Amino acid sequence: MVYLFSSTSRELYKRNVLDACCYPNGHVLRLRYSEHNIQPSVKSSPNLLLQQDGLVIFADPPASRTSPSKDSAINAPAEFRFYPIREVRVVRVRWTAGLLFVDAKLGKFVNYECSTGGEGVWNESIKQLVDHPRPGPDGAQTFFIYWSLSSAFAYSTLEDQPQRAWRSVVDRVNQSSLQECITYRISGFYYVQGTHARAKDWLTNRRAALASAVRSPGPFRNWLGNLLTPESESTGKAINPDYAAGNCIYRLKTGRSVILRVLFYRKTEKTFKDELLKLVWDRQVFSSASKDEFRIQSRYDQEEILLTCSRLSERTLSTLRIVQAHNSDDEAWASQPSFVVQVAPPAGYVFLVSIVFGLGLLLLNTSTADLNAYLSPYLPALTSHISPWILFWAVRFVKPLGTLFWIGATWMFLRKFPLK
Repeated sequence: MVYLFSSTSRELYKRNVLDACCYPNGHVLRLRYSEHNIQPSVKSSPNLLLQQDGLVIFADPPASRTSPSKDSAINAPAEFRFYPIREVRVVRVRWTAGLLFVDAKLGKFVNYECSTGGEGVWNESIKQLVDHPRPGPDGAQTFFIYWSLSSAFAYSTLEDQPQRAWRSVVDRVNQSSLQECITYRISGFYYVQGTHARAKDWLTNRRAALASAVRSPGPFRNWLGNLLTPESESTGKAINPDYAAGNCIYRLKTGRSVILRVLFYRKTEKTFKDELLKLVWDRQVFSSASKDEFRIQSRYDQEEILLTCSRLSERTLSTLRIVQAHNSDDEAWASQPSFVVQVAPPAGYVFLVSIVFGLGLLLLNTSTADLNAYLSPYLPALTSHISPWILFWAVRFVKPLGTLFWIGATWMFLRKFPLK
């Protein structure tokens, strides 16, 4: 089991906590650790961490302490308050310039609502780890990346509603030293629904209308109305990222529209001043975006940004980011997620268009005389299985068929590829 700790002693570490609360499942988050914060066993063999399950843990520093009492010997050393955030799996580890870079694939959030008192038990369990992180001078010989052969303390990631576990984590972050920060989550990238999904939505709406018309105070009609009421549907299938060459890449298809879903939430209201987030996107990769900034005005909200992928003939990489609009002092008051996106034609699409174009061109340039010369040796065998009049009309429909192939290939080309 791997424990990846992050505190608020620096803006980078603070942003690590906010990023761990923000990125969607499956994203790979890169964490950095100085040599003196690494457990000796990990330092000597960092590949021990590869493909190991773990937890990202927020080490919240204690509040300012009053002056020590006269009997300072009985004063307990300062301790962090530990908040487990979410599960991870380590997918890459490497040393560079005396620093350890750990790439962790993010998983499910820990659900604080599953058991009463679990939060305190988890905190105390982490404190039982030998040389666990400690703040201030007491932390000189403690480690912020910790590996253990034993399994973690008992916790749960089950949730009865989507994002419920994430909300329970944010509730704890909002009562910590990060209580003034803006907390939000990227649910992921989703393709705009196609014909099948629209037909399904239409049937769902018709079923709901029928249930409303049938339902009445009578027991039978009320039961029938409940039976006809459609169940809530998921928000769609997210576009899962691929991890390659040290980068987490979201592969999108040319000419398609995608939705980026953002969920804002904090436990309590606060005075929102100039909290403004901006969406930074590449106009060569995306032709348009429905919104490029978010003004934070409430403790909870949801935004859906519609992005249209440009029509491209080759793979193109770019970065899509959400940044703090007013950040002159570089103070981390919100996560600033960054996504590597690749926009390219669907796999095999270029080859398919080439084949259809070539077939149409071949048929358009094939004359009746060419077909007669080619088919003459095979006519006895063909006429024994196929009616002669079918062969007669098939020969004369070669050029119209070539025209249809050419029109189809042109439509496929214009649908995905640029016009200039």
